[in-house]
Amino acid sequence: MAALPLILAIALGWALYRLTFPWPRRLAGWAEWIFSIALATGLGAGVSSVIYFLLLLAGGGGRLSIAAAEIFLLSGCGLLIYRRMRLQRSRKANPLLVHALPMHPWERMAALLLAAGIVVAAVTFYNDAAANPHGQWDAWSIWNLRAKFLISSRYWRNAYSSLLDRTHPDYPLLVSAFIARSWKYLGHGAPVAVPIAIAGMFEFAVIGLLISSSVLLRGRASGLLAGLVLVGTPAFLRIGPWQYADIPLSLYILGSLALLCAANLVEVPRRPALALAGVFASLAAWTKNEGLLFFAVLTVVVFLSEGFSSRWTYAGISVGWFVIGSLPVIAVTLYFKFCLAPVTDPLVTQPLFVALSRLDDFSRYVTILKAFCEQIIGLGDGWMHPVIALGILSVAIGFHTGDCERRWMQLAGTTIMLVMAGYFVAYLITPADLQWHLNTSLNRLCMHAWPSFLLLFFLILRRPEDSATAPDQRETFKVTGKKARSAKRA
Repeated sequence: MAALPLILAIALGWALYRLTFPWPRRLAGWAEWIFSIALATGLGAGVSSVIYFLLLLAGGGGRLSIAAAEIFLLSGCGLLIYRRMRLQRSRKANPLLVHALPMHPWERMAALLLAAGIVVAAVTFYNDAAANPHGQWDAWSIWNLRAKFLISSRYWRNAYSSLLDRTHPDYPLLVSAFIARSWKYLGHGAPVAVPIAIAGMFEFAVIGLLISSSVLLRGRASGLLAGLVLVGTPAFLRIGPWQYADIPLSLYILGSLALLCAANLVEVPRRPALALAGVFASLAAWTKNEGLLFFAVLTVVVFLSEGFSSRWTYAGISVGWFVIGSLPVIAVTLYFKFCLAPVTDPLVTQPLFVALSRLDDFSRYVTILKAFCEQIIGLGDGWMHPVIALGILSVAIGFHTGDCERRWMQLAGTTIMLVMAGYFVAYLITPADLQWHLNTSLNRLCMHAWPSFLLLFFLILRRPEDSATAPDQRETFKVTGKKARSAKRA
């Protein structure tokens, strides 16, 4: 029963995705389906949480009103998709642009290892959820607690009461509103199975999105390797069952960067990709305060990246489509932050001169750098450490720095670096005990960017199949890719 509200949300997200962004089947149909389902998971959860919040503001929020709003939106998207499919049938079908190469034996082995890793991840999640069904501290003191307020049409505003000043009442509401909306569908209490199922849904959506986006953007071998490294990261698997908002935030960060990278491909419709990337960036802002930093950084990086690589007028058009996609959700987020939620975070309420005075303390820099290094070491253990795997791949395969790869590095790399720099500055000026703040949050903040970093790494890594295939096969693949680009421009 707990899965029914989630299935409806994913169906809504899938319909919105199909309506706005028809991905061309470049390499493999299975990867495109996983890509669409992973994005639909994040899109459906985010949109349904916004709908529920707006219904609460309007004095509704009952089960019938939620179902009516979501089914109306789903039906409208379905009709538009049906019309598009009829138009496509009436036209001559385009041939497949790029043909996938036959699977190499080592790719089959990598696929089997990845399948085993996903099974291990599922077993780990189940065991952790069974041992701690209510999640860790922040789950029952922030996210699930606020969801229990939001389930009440009468007392829902207590979810951001200033009396909760020690548990961040100003945090955005995506996760809590989505949990409350799912509870409201079930109509009986607040079963712990719902937040557990939502946590699992987001964790495996991140895994699926990293694998599928790497396959579609770079190739099948890159996607398999990227998935292996992620499921081989114990820190990522450990945080998933905690029922925090950090794994959902990593999904929205990864989705927005993957869509922006896809927008640089000739075969991909650019404007829908930019707009949908804006939607995911705004959903990151609706998830956590750190998502607001990501949204602001990404907006600036999109503009500067397009401006330096082409023309500034073209950059304005690109960022315009990005902002258009983000506008509905970011407007709701800013309304909540500035009109409803109290300003209680000590990081924001402290006097400016006190915050700036901490920048002169050299010992704080040393402590934070040491903590970042410890987090990198803590990603794994021994020879199973993911950084060791990335180092071996770097030496064995090497990197490719063509025009497209440089664009991806410029966009995703700069964004990740600036976001992490923002986290560093936040630790520098925090009024809380620095060591306590680092110990309780840095491991989660690093997971915000880890899947996106893996995507960037495997996008700029040389294609493994290029060294595993015969020269004539590589040349055939290269020529078909050129023909695809020429056909798109024509």
